[in-house]
Amino acid sequence: MNKLQLTLTRLYLKSIGARYQKEVKIRLTGGDKLEAVVFTTEKSKLLGQVTLMNSVIINDKAFRSANLRQVVATHENVHRKQWYKYPMVLLIIAVAYCMAVYLGRQQFPPVPSAGMLVVLLIVACLSSWFLEYKANCETLRKLGVKKVLAAYSVFWGDLTRMERIEHLLTHPPISFCIRICRYFNRSLH
Repeated sequence: MNKLQLTLTRLYLKSIGARYQKEVKIRLTGGDKLEAVVFTTEKSKLLGQVTLMNSVIINDKAFRSANLRQVVATHENVHRKQWYKYPMVLLIIAVAYCMAVYLGRQQFPPVPSAGMLVVLLIVACLSSWFLEYKANCETLRKLGVKKVLAAYSVFWGDLTRMERIEHLLTHPPISFCIRICRYFNRSLH
């Protein structure tokens, strides 16, 4: 990770209320190496994320558990390789603007209606589900169902009811991903 990327990642961590801990290299299944930044936080249950600078950040709690570290690092590495995530975000913004202009009856600036906000939420959730589904399937294929389920059970048990709802808005249930991935990939164990 270069100096600029590391500095921007540190600033991002500060903005979400997290503290930088260290920079690490994680050996992934298959021999790949992933450079990541480990952070600590009391405010968030965030396990890992790919930042806009395309750097991977991993929570210290996930990093200390070998199984969870492997699952989170593999999942986030797949997200790093999803080049189409940025055009997808731009598409969502363009759709939202077009809807605002249409539903706002050509008013400028457009006044959002409740219907437009609901449609925007649905589009955003479905696009997020698509990206997360692809990352989950690749992680399931690389690590296996048992390892991923074990990691998810640890993570899911720590969430409050509201955090679970928030998680389900942006991530498909792992059981859904397993069923669909098994349908398309019969060799998934």
